[in-house]
Amino acid sequence: ALVTKYALYMIWTLLKSLRHAHGDHAALGVAAATSRAVDHAERIIVFTITKHEDRAGLLVPVKWETRPFFPPTLGDLVNELWEHLGAPETAFRHRCTKSFG
Repeated sequence: ALVTKYALYMIWTLLKSLRHAHGDHAALGVAAATSRAVDHAERIIVFTITKHEDRAGLLVPVKWETRPFFPPTLGDLVNELWEHLGAPETAFRHRCTKSFG
């Protein structure tokens, strides 16, 4: 349940990190490591949906006591990815395109 609850938050935070790493030199490996982490989080979500058939956990908004985050549901994450398909940061744009597709 916790994995489902925080997986969307983890993906969104990693995508924001990838966007901020746009100016970093490729030798640092930040973009590659972040992209691998997003892949792993996406595999967790796919496993949760297909193996455990726990779709409801990703569709219900998460109630946060301390601070809200965006996106609260899988549908909101998909909408946010769609809005960023034309972002100027190359790695972020490619990652959003791959995640959206």
